[in-house]
Amino acid sequence: MSMEAAPGRLPSKPSIWNCNQKKKKMPLHDRLLLNPFEKYRKYGRFPWKFLFHVFLLAAVTAQTVLITNQNTPYSRAAVRTLYTFFMSSQDDYSGKDYDRTVNLYSIQDFVDSINSTVWNYYHINDLSVQKFQYYYQDSGVVKPITLRVTKFVVDGGGKMVEQVESYELESDDDLKPLDGDVKAFIQNMKSCTLSLSLKDWIQTPALTACYQWEITPTYDFSHGGHVSLTLGTQRYRCDESDAIVFGNLFWLHLLVLCLAIISQLLSWRAIFQSAIIYRHVKKKHGARNSKSRRDTTAYQPPDLSSGRQSPMLGAQASRFSTGVNGQGTTSPASPPNESNVSRGLSTVSFRGMTQDTVVPWDKLSWRDKIQFFNLWFIITIIGNVCQFSGSILCMAPSISPSLREVLVGIGCMMAWLNMIRYLEYFEQYYILILTIRNGFPTVLRFMVGVIPLFLGYTFLGLAIFWESYRFSDTSQAMISLFSVLNGDMIHDTFEDLGFIRAIWAQLYVYSFICIFIYVVLNIFISIIQDSFFTTKEAKKKMVAMHNAQADTQHVLS
Repeated sequence: MSMEAAPGRLPSKPSIWNCNQKKKKMPLHDRLLLNPFEKYRKYGRFPWKFLFHVFLLAAVTAQTVLITNQNTPYSRAAVRTLYTFFMSSQDDYSGKDYDRTVNLYSIQDFVDSINSTVWNYYHINDLSVQKFQYYYQDSGVVKPITLRVTKFVVDGGGKMVEQVESYELESDDDLKPLDGDVKAFIQNMKSCTLSLSLKDWIQTPALTACYQWEITPTYDFSHGGHVSLTLGTQRYRCDESDAIVFGNLFWLHLLVLCLAIISQLLSWRAIFQSAIIYRHVKKKHGARNSKSRRDTTAYQPPDLSSGRQSPMLGAQASRFSTGVNGQGTTSPASPPNESNVSRGLSTVSFRGMTQDTVVPWDKLSWRDKIQFFNLWFIITIIGNVCQFSGSILCMAPSISPSLREVLVGIGCMMAWLNMIRYLEYFEQYYILILTIRNGFPTVLRFMVGVIPLFLGYTFLGLAIFWESYRFSDTSQAMISLFSVLNGDMIHDTFEDLGFIRAIWAQLYVYSFICIFIYVVLNIFISIIQDSFFTTKEAKKKMVAMHNAQADTQHVLS
């Protein structure tokens, strides 16, 4: 009994493990079009690159989770401790959210804040449950606090200029610049910053390290009205911990480093091979077009991104087997399986063709020519660079642990994004990317028309509701409006703005809600929804085209 599928139906997909283990020479046509699992079924080439990326993904994810679990609890607790003793001991910094700015309105509050910071620095180990260590000068004295004052002075030409002065506060009661007229000091001050350094050793079963904390309370009077106090904290690795690495995680960092290097080499090797194929096909196709040009009908898969048919890179690729692979015969049409259909939706389909239209190479668009190269390698290369750099910083002393954490995080994210490319061959799992790809041009054009309206509301809010912290600056105003657009804090915004200008607040908020929530947001949703259904409809049409071709070939045979 024949096991061939009936014309017009998709054949059942065999298991990827049922393959011919004897390797055969792979023509260029299949090298470009088959996914790793199809290559394994047809040519016995095991998808070891896929398994390699899975292994790299697992290693990078483990590295990210272990690093964050080790450092995040300590770093968060240390920052809260520093806020408590060098920001304002009257506030509670134990909650999830806390204010990172303290406004000082009186002279006494200003003096008390600086005096408290100096006192707490020299007595930190008498106050804190965490034991910190000081940095010492060559004479054995504790490194003093440095006070840098930026103030306005009048030069010889009568112009107002900035002048920076530095003081060293060598004891817990040393307030050199504040011994005189404090009010005059504040009036002439643009800002002043205290700089102090502490170090802290932490020891856990998996981590032994010393962190240096650079603490910079800054008092800003540049806008007048009140003094704004903010606290800057920066972590560094101590010089004493130069020879210390992350204990049990050293081998994990080394593993990620080696895997990232291998992945980088494989990516550049694949890009180099694609470039060779590109030049080879261009040369062969140009030579063939110079000999003869035939006008025959060809199957053209729909180009969903532009709403028209493709300029027939597919027709070009269908000739690879006759003009490039050296076999001199036309490859039979591939069965219309789901992999072909999905690939036809996301890229120009090369498969399922026995007739073709010869298109001059210079007439092909850049969209067609770029499909010789896998653009997912861009994400792979960026991820490998971050994984390599992050692992190096984890094993060796780093200038800033924050940089190490950023690189490790980006590398982990890119590793996960890189796995999406393997879903490209299975449409039911790749529908999100297809929808975004097809809808993004329309969304981008619509955003160009919406941005001027959004910016208009932003600057109108800045001009009218400047008294509200929601419109304190351009960035804060845009964040507030974006929150309202998504239905967040609408009532709170009404109340806040209503106390400033009641009538203007109602006109402003009501019109913004009507335009952006009822119109703009729903149009965005409609665009994405239309792209989703267009993608699904295109798949059905492509299946029908493949089935029609299969019927034709069945009748002719």
